[in-house]
Amino acid sequence: MEWIILAIALLLSLFLAYAKSLHYTPNGTSDFEMARLLRADNKTAIAEQQRRELLPTYIAFRNLKEVIIPVGLAWLLFATHQAWLAAMLTLLFLTLAYSIANRAWLADFAWMTQRKFEPHVNAYVRKLNGLMRFLAPKNIEHAGSGVASRDELRQLIATDTQLLAPEDKARLLGAFDFGSLLIADAMVPREKIMTVDSKETIGPVLLDRLHKEKHNIYVVIKNDLDTIKGLLYMHDLTPLDPELKDVKDAIRPSVHYLPVNAGLQDVLAASLITGRQLFIAVDNEGKTRGLVTLADALAHLNGEPLPKTAPVATKPNFV
Repeated sequence: MEWIILAIALLLSLFLAYAKSLHYTPNGTSDFEMARLLRADNKTAIAEQQRRELLPTYIAFRNLKEVIIPVGLAWLLFATHQAWLAAMLTLLFLTLAYSIANRAWLADFAWMTQRKFEPHVNAYVRKLNGLMRFLAPKNIEHAGSGVASRDELRQLIATDTQLLAPEDKARLLGAFDFGSLLIADAMVPREKIMTVDSKETIGPVLLDRLHKEKHNIYVVIKNDLDTIKGLLYMHDLTPLDPELKDVKDAIRPSVHYLPVNAGLQDVLAASLITGRQLFIAVDNEGKTRGLVTLADALAHLNGEPLPKTAPVATKPNFV
């Protein structure tokens, strides 16, 4: 009979060690990433969310077992042995339990069985969720596992209040979002483009108007912006060549076009290939939708976008 009692005590101590090796913690996914995955109906995230709802109850059960098992072990030994021997045996079995708890081999076994059986007992645990709530911890720390997505990284940068200065955050977010921007997001819209008709006479009236407007470059058109003849640079008119009669005599006919729905990074690529810094944005039908410059692209890349309503006067001299 005594050996049976000792065997039961040994089993209780091993079960106590097993209970302490169970780790009921959320996976490393942050709340932001969980919300993003749940919006996408990610099955793994849905299962994890359901698991998180029950984790406090699981922890309460584990904590309860860690109290009941030592009490039951001590009661069993004190009921069947003399007090001094029962005290020594209780101390021996509890020392054994706590010494092997969380050992690698036991932790692996606990995790394997926990992962296998936890989904099957969730329904029963859920029924006891309300009853065990008073023993459950209020807050469960999330074990961080690093950044899981671009969206989460962007959120971390945007909400930081300690490490990054505002201008640093602007630069990082500008570089982070640059790949998703289109030319349409940065261009000067069609109605804001400053134009000169190719048939206008170069004389005091035109020059006075151009100097008052204080623009460095004008788009030269024939009737409207869908028929662009070239570009007029103000520094080409200073000093004025007396042989220049009409605007068409002073224009630079080389004009480069980019699709309005192309990525803003294409402005950088086009500038490197062509050596130009100004491009006309056109739609699928070839109609002019706006004007974009290398300065616009670099400003967005640096996190300091120029206003969409900025006229050409804000642009530097182009070569």
